Amino acid sequence: SIFVLGFLLFSHFIFKNVMYFLPGWLSLSTCRQYHFVNQSSTWSEALTYCKRKYTDLASIKDTDENDELKRTLGSAGHNSDVRIGLYNEVNWKWSDGFNSSGADYRNWATSDKDPDFIGANQFCVVIYPGGLWWDMDCSIKYPFICYKG
Repeated sequence: SIFVLGFLLFSHFIFKNVMYFLPGWLSLSTCRQYHFVNQSSTWSEALTYCKRKYTDLASIKDTDENDELKRTLGSAGHNSDVRIGLYNEVNWKWSDGFNSSGADYRNWATSDKDPDFIGANQFCVVIYPGGLWWDMDCSIKYPFICYKG
């Protein structure tokens, strides 16, 4: 069966009924609903918020899912960086423990397709409006994407 994945947008875009279809909704074989939260937060604050209100920060398993998230944010008029659940302690991993097929998917913005670690403490990830990922300091505040399901 097919479940619908979409964003419930906060700030200027509030959709209380998931039957609204926005450009960029994605059908997947798992039931997961993504929520864009337009509230600048550190990675830890975002994680706490997502776990309290939803399930966790967003995890992304492939290019199709990354592209759909990018298009949906763009169609909602959001054009700045957003946090996702990828972080690094020793190795990169997802905050929700996602480790099945697609868990190693990355879309780094660097030419060698690896995180750059240019600055100190760049152990968390943001998605740029173009869909590419950058490692960033976890204490810098960004809006974020949670999921429920």
